[in-house]
Formats: sequence, structure tokens, C-alpha cells
Amino acid sequence: MSFLGLDFFESKQTKKIKYDAYNNLYFPYGDKQKDKIVEILKELTNISSKEEILYNYIVVKQELMNNDIKGYNKEELKVLVNKLNSSLFNKDSSSIPYIVLALEDIIIDSNLNYSDINELKSKINAWL
Repeated sequence: MSFLGLDFFESKQTKKIKYDAYNNLYFPYGDKQKDKIVEILKELTNISSKEEILYNYIVVKQELMNNDIKGYNKEELKVLVNKLNSSLFNKDSSSIPYIVLALEDIIIDSNLNYSDINELKSKINAWL
């Protein structure tokens, strides 16, 4: 039985395959990568909920991946930032920390050597 694209009677094996594919798309280096992203974003945002951070992060990363941002200039990225800010974030938060981290994450390798917090804050401030 399917409703709105959701299959309520999928087997556990099918659900696991879909979950693993989803996880590999956004976190190709597994839980270690996911935990590192949450740790960094807790320091960069005023959000402490792991679920909220991951939801926001996945939405931002998906948008960046869907828009092939590698060819974007700064003005085009600002349009994307404004779109994300208006659709996902309230006046007290911003998509910029998520975008800055996602841009690093798209090219990160298995060592997960993200920039340190001060360097990320500098990159964020350059956007403001």
C-alpha cells in the first residue's frame, strides 16, 4: 500500500537498502562524518537538537547538490542563500553556516579534516 510515495508495507530489507542509499548520498563516510557535522554545527549555530541540525543540513546539502554549485559565482550563491533563508530558516538563524560546511563536505575525503571552528566562522562572516 502506497500513499504520497510512502510504502507502508515495505520489507525491513527494502527499508534498510533505502536508508543506506540515503545515508551514503549525504554522509558517504558514515556515522563518523554525520557526528562531526553535528558537532561543528552545534558550535556554529544556536541549535542544539541533533535532529534539527541534520534536517537543516540535509536540506541545504541537497539544494547545493541539485544546483551544481561548483559553477556558481558569489552573486548566484547569494540568491541561493536568500532562497534557503526565506524557505527554511527564521530571522534568528541562517543557512550560511550550513552552506559553508556543506561546501567543504562536498569535497571532503575520508580523513574528515574540516576547517577548524575559527576558520569556518571567518568564512561565515565573509558571507555576511
